[in-house]
Amino acid sequence: MIASGLIWSMAWGNIKRQWRQTLLTVAAGTIGAMLIAVSVINFVSVKNSSDQWIAAHYGPIDWALTSTVSGATSLTDLEVQETVKPYLENKVPVRFLPIINSDTVVMYTLDEQGKIGHSQNGLQLIGFNSDEAIKFDAANSQLWSSGLLDNEIIVDQETASSLVIERGDTIFLSGSTGARLPFKVKEIAQENGLTGYQGIAGISTGTVIVNESTSRTLTGLTSGYHAVLAGRNDLSMPIAGFTTFPDHPIKLNLLKNDAMNKTKQLNLSLFLSMISAVAIVSSAMLMRQVLIMIAEARWELYGLLRAIGLSRGHIRSMFTAEALLLSLLSAGIGTLLGAVGGYVLVHEFYGRYSGELARMSGIHLTLTPHVTAGSLLFIFGTVTLFLGLIAVWAAGKAGRLRIMDALRGVPLGKPMKSTKRKVGFLVLSLSMAIVLAVHLSEAFIVKMDLNNDSVLLILLFWLGGCLSAVYFMLMLVSAGSGFIGGILRLLRLPNSSLLLAVKYPKQYPGRTYTIALLFALVMMVITFTACMGSVILNANDVDKTNQTAFGFGGYAGYQTIAERDKILSLIQSDEVIKSGVKAVTTVEPFMLLTSKEWSQAIIPVTQELIDGDGLQLLKRAPKFKSDKEVWKAVSNDPSFLVLPAEYADNRKGSNWASPEKEVKVGETITLPLYESKMRTMNEQWTPLAQKTFTIAGIAKRNTANKLNINFYSATYVNPAIYEELKPYGYKWPNQLELGFVLMKFNYKDVNIVQQLEDRMRIGDVLTFHAPYADNSAEQLINRQIFLGFLGFTAFSALIGLLGLAVVQFRAVRERGKAIAMMRCVGLPSRHIAWMFILEGSIIGTAGLMTGWAIGSSGAKVFIQTISQDVRSGEQPIPFDYPIEILLPVILGLLVSAVLINLGPARSALKQAPADALRASDE
Repeated sequence: MIASGLIWSMAWGNIKRQWRQTLLTVAAGTIGAMLIAVSVINFVSVKNSSDQWIAAHYGPIDWALTSTVSGATSLTDLEVQETVKPYLENKVPVRFLPIINSDTVVMYTLDEQGKIGHSQNGLQLIGFNSDEAIKFDAANSQLWSSGLLDNEIIVDQETASSLVIERGDTIFLSGSTGARLPFKVKEIAQENGLTGYQGIAGISTGTVIVNESTSRTLTGLTSGYHAVLAGRNDLSMPIAGFTTFPDHPIKLNLLKNDAMNKTKQLNLSLFLSMISAVAIVSSAMLMRQVLIMIAEARWELYGLLRAIGLSRGHIRSMFTAEALLLSLLSAGIGTLLGAVGGYVLVHEFYGRYSGELARMSGIHLTLTPHVTAGSLLFIFGTVTLFLGLIAVWAAGKAGRLRIMDALRGVPLGKPMKSTKRKVGFLVLSLSMAIVLAVHLSEAFIVKMDLNNDSVLLILLFWLGGCLSAVYFMLMLVSAGSGFIGGILRLLRLPNSSLLLAVKYPKQYPGRTYTIALLFALVMMVITFTACMGSVILNANDVDKTNQTAFGFGGYAGYQTIAERDKILSLIQSDEVIKSGVKAVTTVEPFMLLTSKEWSQAIIPVTQELIDGDGLQLLKRAPKFKSDKEVWKAVSNDPSFLVLPAEYADNRKGSNWASPEKEVKVGETITLPLYESKMRTMNEQWTPLAQKTFTIAGIAKRNTANKLNINFYSATYVNPAIYEELKPYGYKWPNQLELGFVLMKFNYKDVNIVQQLEDRMRIGDVLTFHAPYADNSAEQLINRQIFLGFLGFTAFSALIGLLGLAVVQFRAVRERGKAIAMMRCVGLPSRHIAWMFILEGSIIGTAGLMTGWAIGSSGAKVFIQTISQDVRSGEQPIPFDYPIEILLPVILGLLVSAVLINLGPARSALKQAPADALRASDE
């Protein structure tokens, strides 16, 4: 019968006749669908833009193989052969392309007077064998098949556009050797793999390709190759790397894998989806409640239809048609509005903060909105299916009626006997109490450890705690009507209104619970988001955390002595850099293995480092009156050292690695010096040497977080001891820099930092960083994301408000006769209006207060876990309860909950008593 046109016509007639209810119901369902649509559009846009960017700059390139020999910048011909040979012999589906490359090429044009016209520095120069390139990059085989002459060049399209050059033009290249050569532009190629390759660091401003011999001239590499590019022939191979390696030292750079991980940092879809999930669940709860209310309102009508011969299937079909129309309207409108909202989000947010996002992620990716018909159909279909299932479920319940029950007005569901009702109530209350007690114990008694096993249980009991708390809150409101009445009397509100406001929700506990729960869930998510956002923002606050390297505001890493000398020379010769930088020093940390599981970086205490004013202590030996005396002693006396913060206590229960023994300042310590190598299970740990020191102090972490890996557990020694220990030192694989040139300047001045960045790049130094500036951009983005999430979540609170409006408007219709009788016996209209206002306000307030409390307790579980898991010597992450954010939200929602009841209250007074008595419930 569902296919009958009459059924759908009747359903559409009901929807139009009760247009106010329809409007509110569709609006509530639309919000959930809209938020889901925003999440999907964000995900699709970021993924599409990321995929295009990765294809343009990597294409067939998955990895790059480079030398791990200290100071080596290239692979010999023999090393290249030994790298490739095993894979060719074993027929591993991997292709290779040895390349000569440079990150620091400058390209420019000359005008008619012979002066430099347009120029661009920081380009990636690549040279390779054209025959090998055809095998490696078959998609561009036509580009490589004709080869390149010594004076020919291929330029990527974006670079050609910025330099205003065309095919056949003459341009000039300046390489790292100082050679300046003219070239004829043979092709301007679309960025696609080799033609868009930007090097291992991925920060080049463009790509230029020359033949192999010319690239050797420009880079000075007479033999061997700088790197070997590698790519998968079988795309089912893991992108994280090879399964086997040659015996000689080769570093595998996971280019495409790292790029994919960086692009994931830009995707907000996970967070948006979490909030959207609450919204869609709230929409579903409201849709279910509204459909049940509609079924209850038509209960007698359905009974009459059954009495004249319609079957239960007919009733189900009639109700299903109307419910599905509501679902389709909600999904359709929500999808369209969400697509617009998602487009605006991507365009405005990613467009406005593109520079900051590039600095945070390390990739210059332009994100553009991407909305497809397929994604819109997916959203529409998913939401329609979800709401449609609810509609079918409600229709099934509506069809399960007995004719006599319907005609007598017996409510939906089988009435339980008194004994069963009491037993059910006790079991439900006990279960709710246990779940709430477990959640509260997690928050205030038992300190939970967050891991894969516990986090799901924590979340389940947290959600269960919210469900339980709303249940008990409504019981408390019902039992405390006298206390509430006393407060209302002080406000001169009528007592009769309160009695009626508490009475009617008791008659429909499921309806009351659903609306209160909607408010509670939304407020719970808002509170949790605000609390966690406060922790994250405080933990990364650039004005509360160290943003220097030993007091120096910026640094440039180097891998060879030649690179170090080049950076120092640039600082001395460039007037802009020289005027901004007040002091310069270098530091070259290395690691010492001092126990089976413990390594620490060794730093020499020089006068320049002391003058940097960034060396801070946690503790100092009693014989020293100031921190400066400690650093002076270490600088002058080889017998003293300053240990890292981990030695303050050994904290065996911590997740962080710690030294094996706790020490005290002023005492002596003997450090064993072990060889860093692979050992068998039974191999004896025998130190190569031992060194005894007096502990002058224990240091704080004196570098910004991004440098922690290079200065891990920094241990400070006399410069002579530093040289003595150097033969025992080594580098971890992820410690790529030999050392750092540290620069002291006003790092909080954005203009100075920008000038230094520009001048360093012009001087071909691409490793300059100012942590304060980098992290300020990240902090700005995090703050905007945090506020956006709050707004996003607060928007979903409209579902609760609309649900409250639907319930109250429905209540006016259901109580039409009762209201008429009240007015006939003389109850003032003002009392009736206040009845509806108080009823809705109490339900909304109960839900909001419960959500606030449970959101705060849930946040406490996560915050106390994060706060207790800090390294030795570190302060716990500061947490300031965001009352300044939450209080306006709560007050705003409370006021909205009161105002939303004015409409139903006025509606209750519009109908004349005689009309109401004659009318039947609808």
